This record gives sequence, structure tokens and C-alpha cells, in this order.
Amino acid sequence: TPAQIGNRLIGRRTSALIALAVLLFLPLSLLLYLHSEVNVEPLPLGELIPSLQLSTLQRTPVLLKTYEGKKLVLLFFTAECLHCQRELSNLEYLYEKYKEKLQVLSISHSDGEVTRELISVRRLSFPVLVDEKKETKQSFKIAGVPALFLVDERQILRYRRFGERSLAVDELLLNDFVSGKFSAANDHGLPIEDSP
Repeated sequence: TPAQIGNRLIGRRTSALIALAVLLFLPLSLLLYLHSEVNVEPLPLGELIPSLQLSTLQRTPVLLKTYEGKKLVLLFFTAECLHCQRELSNLEYLYEKYKEKLQVLSISHSDGEVTRELISVRRLSFPVLVDEKKETKQSFKIAGVPALFLVDERQILRYRRFGERSLAVDELLLNDFVSGKFSAANDHGLPIEDSP
């Protein structure tokens, strides 16, 4: 009957409109999500770092405040991230070279078991802390990993960067950091000779 045909056409049009609305909504919601993740304002240079309690792979609690009085290198990573794995290898090499002059800590945003496996495979000797709840991501305002932060003896953030760099770049950076080319007066986190 014509009424049934009309009802089917209305039903199909309604279904098509709902499908179209869903197809338009999904990319828009993804775009909004990515925009919110990318537009995280990082922790400002020259500010005190958050004093959080994290845990070792053996579940021993560790306060970041414990490291006050030492120059500190913080590397935030996930075990699944290939860029992070290469940055961890760079840091292992540099840790052996600079361990008398600064403290290296890596902070995993992956679960403890996956992190433990990565540490074993990569044969890392510096301390690795686990932040399964990703509290540091919010507190340090980390937009992506790997994220490298350099912190002075007073726990003031002097430098931060997101993404992988070469071993040579990392070595120059740590050399400048331990040799005092980062100073309390230099809140831009740049080597003194490069400061504006």
C-alpha cells in the first residue's frame, strides 16, 4: 500500500539522517579530543616542579622531593613508544657518563609489568618509577612522550622538551646542564649563550 511505502521511505530517511549525524559527529569529537590533548600548556620554566609520590617497580614509594639538592633529569615515557625506547637507550649511555654529577629518573606511564620487561630488555641501570595513574601527565602537563625535563638542585624546572632527539643532542644538553650553562637567572631553559 502507498502508506506502507511512505512509512518505509520515512524510516530509511530517518536511518540515513542518523547515520550521517553519527559520521559527522565522530570526526568532530575526535578533533576536539586531539585539540584538548595537544593544547596542554606545559609546566612553565622557572617554576617549582610538583612533589608527587610515585613508586619503584618493587612498589616502594618515592617522593620527588627526596631528590632536592641534586640536578635531576626526568624522562617520561611509555613502554610501547619506540621513540621513548631510543631516548631511554640514549639516557642509559649518558647516565654512565654523568651519574656522579646528576640524578637520572625515568617515569613510566605504562603498567609495572610491561615497564619491568622493557627495563630488562634495554638493560637500564638508572632508577625507573611507575605512574600507572598518569598523575605526572597532569601535574607536569605532559602533552606527549618522550618528555625530558631538567630540574635544578632547588627543584626548579630549567628545561623541557617533548619528542626524541639524537644521542649527540642529548649529550650536548646534559653537558651544558652539568657544567652550569643553565642558571637560576636563565629561566628560559636555554643554554646561557643561546638565551634571548
